[in-house]
Order: sequence, then structure tokens, then C-alpha cells
Amino acid sequence: MAALKPLPPTGFGLLGMTWRPLKTPGEQAFAAMKAAIAGGATLWSSSSIYGMSPEPPTAGLWLLRRCFEKYPEDEPKVTLFMHACFDATAEEHVGKGGVKKIDIFGPTRMDRNIPLEETVGAFKELVDEGQIGFVG
Repeated sequence: MAALKPLPPTGFGLLGMTWRPLKTPGEQAFAAMKAAIAGGATLWSSSSIYGMSPEPPTAGLWLLRRCFEKYPEDEPKVTLFMHACFDATAEEHVGKGGVKKIDIFGPTRMDRNIPLEETVGAFKELVDEGQIGFVG
């Protein structure tokens, strides 16, 4: 298993850019994202549900994808921590088939009817397949 690069002391959460009635315009969001990198906040937190109507729930994923497509040189500088219920949506837009591998995936809003051991086992399979780097 690959080693996780050292994490910065400051992270950068992306929820506020798309989880609001009026999402942050792309260029303004990209400027903030580039400023975060410049300031050392390179552990970015996002989710497959960071979008508020009328935008789709995947608005946060699309923001990440557009940013890394426009600024591919920034992709290796960022450690991406995704949290949500893992689904193909995150992989399609950002991870496998996207523009940035999900470095750390942390499950949230887990189904209480599924044993934690089963969930963690499924995540281990994703790590073993190289679809995600680590489980948070």
C-alpha cells in the first residue's frame, strides 16, 4: 500500500461553494481554491452531495472536476478527502474516469442496518483495487 503524504495543518472545505441557493461562480471558486493551495491548505474536503437545488447534488464534484481540468498542475498538490455514501457518482466525476483520484474516502450517513465491518470490508476492496487511496 502506498504511503499517504504528510497532511497539512489546515484543510479547505468546499461545501460553501455549492451548498447555497446561489452557488459561487466558477472563476471565483477557482481563485479561492488556488489561494488555498498557495496558503498551504491542500487537504480538500468534499462530498457527492454538495449541491443545492436548483443545482444537482453533484455540483461539488463538478466544481472539483472543472478546477482540475482547468488547472491540472494543481491536482497533485491536493489531497482529496471525500465523505458521503460511496457511490459511482463520486468515481465518475472525480475519481476513476475523472480527473483526480480520491485520496481518502470517509463514509458518512451510513445505513445502520449494515454492520460496520461489512462497510469497512467493502472500502478495503476499493483500496485494494486502487479506486481510493485510504479510508478515513
